[in-house]
Amino acid sequence: MNMRLSTILPGARAALRRAGLAGVAVLLLLSGCTRTLQPEPDLTGLPRASRQPLRVGVYYSPEFRGYEHARAFGSDTYVVPIGAASVEMLDRLLPRVFEEVVPLARFEPGVGGGRTLDAVIEPSIEAFAFRMGLDGDDPRFSIAYRFTAYDQDATPLATWLVLGDSDFEPAPFQPVYRHMGPDMRAAAEQLLAMFTRPADHGERPFAKILAAMARTRRVAPPGADALSLRAEAVTEEQAQKELFGTPIQGTGIIALRVRLAHRGLDNVVVQPWAARLVLAEGRAIPPASPSTVLARLQDPSYAGDVAMLMAGGLVGMAVLAVQESERGEARISRQEVLRAGQLQPARLGGEGASEGLLYFIPAAGTEAFDEARLRLWFARDGGEAFAVEVPVTGIGYAPEPPRQ
Repeated sequence: MNMRLSTILPGARAALRRAGLAGVAVLLLLSGCTRTLQPEPDLTGLPRASRQPLRVGVYYSPEFRGYEHARAFGSDTYVVPIGAASVEMLDRLLPRVFEEVVPLARFEPGVGGGRTLDAVIEPSIEAFAFRMGLDGDDPRFSIAYRFTAYDQDATPLATWLVLGDSDFEPAPFQPVYRHMGPDMRAAAEQLLAMFTRPADHGERPFAKILAAMARTRRVAPPGADALSLRAEAVTEEQAQKELFGTPIQGTGIIALRVRLAHRGLDNVVVQPWAARLVLAEGRAIPPASPSTVLARLQDPSYAGDVAMLMAGGLVGMAVLAVQESERGEARISRQEVLRAGQLQPARLGGEGASEGLLYFIPAAGTEAFDEARLRLWFARDGGEAFAVEVPVTGIGYAPEPPRQ
């Protein structure tokens, strides 16, 4: 027992220092509330970017605008409206890199505000997490954006990731979640770097996207005898438990199992990042990453049982440290399961086949539905792109209950 405590206690003591006794005392006085934390990125002094002579539309989907990350801490829930904060940040950043930016209230083929658009950019949240309580620094406490570029006829051209992971470390008694603002600034710097990298460091990253814009052209899809696409909702409770560790009915998460079979003479590449779940009214929902799926399944502060910490003394700290480690390992394991099962980009040859899962989280306010269409994009060598759509029934989507 003594050896076990001597191994654990240094980590527990460090965790207690991170949280701060003042924060613990305040939390003991609060219970059963939902609290909002606002990220505050400082965008002053960012590097200058080389503005591209392009007229670019930007589409913020309802899923992006309304994206929130919630964490339970004891009996309280802390919510970060990271989607709204990201919209505000990108509205300030994108005019620095494009000659003209056109906000799009909707995105469908031919929407360009009366004039031709050179491209349309749609951002999404690939991953986001924030620290609470006794959480130590970890790469998962950061933000990652996915940007997808389309032509004005909604043909996907390219996709890229932008990561924001700052080296911010809070001062004593400062809330640990304050890293969110510096992380968003780090993402802003990386986005601008795509347009500012000196020529002696190689081709600017955005040049590759411009090249994709120039060569991609939309064509008609092949017949069903050459390319077969099937999709079915994962609704069986045992299958959901194996994937997510819990049933997902009422969580707002949709999982589709996708099966592909190609029997053509040419090669085609499946592009899961451009998949969309199209609702009856025409709204297209982008896929959710395993990280955002796990975040929806409630992200507690695993060292958040303050009562145990205060009442249990050193033993309580030891137990909390063990729980934090074990639950952290369980979270990583679950994420690996979701990633391993996800539909991957794949090149399908003459008799190629592929299978995997796509996850979707409709925006808050989406009404319950049971049917939709899955749109999946493919590319051929030489720049040809085409979409295949199939109906999906028995989805049984029910929105997540509103927070109290």
